[in-house]
Amino acid sequence: MQNFLFYCNCLYSESYFSELIAKKKIKLAIRFMLNKFTILYYTLLLIPIQISGQDPSFINYDTKDGLPSSEVYDVAIYESGLLWFSTDRGVCSYDGYNFDTYTTSNGLADNTNFKIFKDPKNDYGIQAIVAG
Repeated sequence: MQNFLFYCNCLYSESYFSELIAKKKIKLAIRFMLNKFTILYYTLLLIPIQISGQDPSFINYDTKDGLPSSEVYDVAIYESGLLWFSTDRGVCSYDGYNFDTYTTSNGLADNTNFKIFKDPKNDYGIQAIVAG
């Protein structure tokens, strides 16, 4: 029995255990650092980064282009693709090429119209304040 203990002591010296513990500490340190880098990596993935493929483009229309007024109160897009503008000088539609203006001479109650809306029956209406 003593020979076995002696044999074990010779086979596994104190320096061997020290090296084993040191290697284990290094492995734990490496695993800890990898975990920290993994957490940092996924955290950076969650940070929103704005990437845009194109800059948005805008086209400004005014009275030179055919709008009846520079005061536009509301804009509506119909299913047909027409844009409708309510202004203080009538309502106009825009098909992508031309503006068509509708005023009191076309049957509107007033030229100053503030809102274009869709009712529950899917009909469109125009809100105006008519004195009278």
